[in-house]
Amino acid sequence: MIVTLSLFLLSAFPISAFPSTVTAYCHCAQCCGRANRPAANGHPPQAGLTIAGPRSIPLGTRVHIEGMGIRTITDRLARSCDNRFDLFLPTHAAAKAWGLQSRRVTILSTPHHAPRNTPHAPRPTFHVSRFKPHVR
Repeated sequence: MIVTLSLFLLSAFPISAFPSTVTAYCHCAQCCGRANRPAANGHPPQAGLTIAGPRSIPLGTRVHIEGMGIRTITDRLARSCDNRFDLFLPTHAAAKAWGLQSRRVTILSTPHHAPRNTPHAPRPTFHVSRFKPHVR
């Protein structure tokens, strides 16, 4: 029974594990440049759930950080730091105490709504004189 269940879980989820650098950040201006900014998905980050990930991994991807548990990528890093993960912690002291650590990261699942290599839908634009949206 246990072997069957573990084989089912391994086959049900695409798993990719690799060592990565993991840092931490908080809501303060020192960490983010401006205090209390929303995450890249437009919602405020939540301690214990939010992690900023590389741009090569779609928003909404669930990852397991060794020793920290499962997090969802809802934020992005600066392009110069794009080769690591950044945990959201509630205080600046906790983020500073975390420092820079090497942890094993496992990608558990990617969102189904993140198509790759497809053109984006046209964005609505606004006509200056009428203020009615139209699509180019």
